[in-house]
Amino acid sequence: PSKIHGVGVFTERDIKEGEYIKMWLVKDWRTVLHPKGRMKEMCNWFGVAHKNGYYSAPKSFVRMSIAWYLNHFKNPNIRITESGRCYATRKIFKGEELLIDYKNLDTDFDNSLKSEK
Repeated sequence: PSKIHGVGVFTERDIKEGEYIKMWLVKDWRTVLHPKGRMKEMCNWFGVAHKNGYYSAPKSFVRMSIAWYLNHFKNPNIRITESGRCYATRKIFKGEELLIDYKNLDTDFDNSLKSEK
């Protein structure tokens, strides 16, 4: 459990500043344009929103990489590059929750609004 929201991702060891953190399975995401119903609800929880839908959503909602469970924080300890690679923004201690800034996931759409629902 996360103190920030629902389920979180926590470290099992110390992580050095700038260290690459493998968080994704290969090709673990897909584009979903104009989802409806339950698919829209699931994409809203886990996808990276864009004005036309979700350009990054889990390929399968049954088996997802742990990165889909990262919580939003204004002062994150990891960053995700455009290619989907994750890096520590500072030293992260064992047992600490890994956090990202959802605002940085898309330059045209503020994904941090999802975390406020």
